[in-house]
Amino acid sequence: CDVMCPLRAAAVALSSGLTFGQRVLDVGSGCGHFARWYHEWFSAATVGVDFVEKALEFAEKKRPEGSAMKFCWADAATGGLDWLP
Repeated sequence: CDVMCPLRAAAVALSSGLTFGQRVLDVGSGCGHFARWYHEWFSAATVGVDFVEKALEFAEKKRPEGSAMKFCWADAATGGLDWLP
């Protein structure tokens, strides 16, 4: 990611009204950068969902131990997200 990725993440967070401690669902999270930044910047409990297993493996490796971040496999386009609480 270059400098534009964090700027884009900040713009999404601020324009959506994300506030401290909220829960965030990052559909299509890829390598988990946005989910990780929302966790770091807003103490958000984040769930990153993607169907690319290698990206999820990378995201999981970068996840701080004991954090409220989770990454899981799902194909939201075909399987939906009905399993979410």
